[in-house]
Amino acid sequence: MTTPVGRTTYRLTEQLHFVPAVGDAPSPWPAGSPATSVVLPAVRPEISCSGTQNSHVGWRHTNGMPAGTHTAYLVLLTSEHDDHVHVIAEGHYDYIPQAGVRLRPASTADAFVVRLPRNEHERPEPAPPAIGGRVLVSYAPEHESWVRSVEETLTKAGFRVESDRCPLPSAEECGDWVTTQALRADHVIVVTSQSYVDATRAVAPTGDRLRAKLEHGSFAGLLARNGAKWARKFLLVRPVANGEPAADVPRDWLPEVTELTVEKDSEAGLDELLEWLARAPTA
Repeated sequence: MTTPVGRTTYRLTEQLHFVPAVGDAPSPWPAGSPATSVVLPAVRPEISCSGTQNSHVGWRHTNGMPAGTHTAYLVLLTSEHDDHVHVIAEGHYDYIPQAGVRLRPASTADAFVVRLPRNEHERPEPAPPAIGGRVLVSYAPEHESWVRSVEETLTKAGFRVESDRCPLPSAEECGDWVTTQALRADHVIVVTSQSYVDATRAVAPTGDRLRAKLEHGSFAGLLARNGAKWARKFLLVRPVANGEPAADVPRDWLPEVTELTVEKDSEAGLDELLEWLARAPTA
């Protein structure tokens, strides 16, 4: 936009640009596609977007910041099989503090999952209410089916739950997403295993072992910087079954962190988690 416009119908080009939907211009999209008829309310040319060819997208206000709400429309191109996208969002402020006030603008990044509609008639489901707070669950791949039960139980109990299974383009970006989630979460549950602990000690891991090492490094760093705060926030869970021995504890894990060994095949294990969350103070 270069000038304000009223409510208008647009179509998307192959480059994902909005253009007015007028005439019989050839369309790259199949008949009936939502991309051929996008109705947007009135907009003003006060937002610019950059970084649209990679995973770091930014936008800014170009005509100052007058009072009121501003909206930016972004097009997200995904696989037809995707039903969610992991996002890290952070705001920055171009504000000059007043002399003598001794205050400066600041913001805290947030990590969340955007639920995508599966077709043009379905709306994204709203995030569950965080009655009991926000919980991040970091886990070893071999415990995935059990962790699904944990997440379902916690969600039903009123917690907003996110897991560390994040399909971002690189392990480093996944590490950033999980670290941001940990910073914003009220509780962090680490479901460990011997292979998880071994991965934290590996010299040059790849795949899931690299993810485990990066996550553990982030968590250990938070504990090292402020152990009194973060030890209350973390719970180390060691699931066992059929009398198997519990996994080791990571070497740099603070002894103040609560450790819980639970039976995977017992409802009592899920009850123990809920009891700990009910007692644990938020950090």
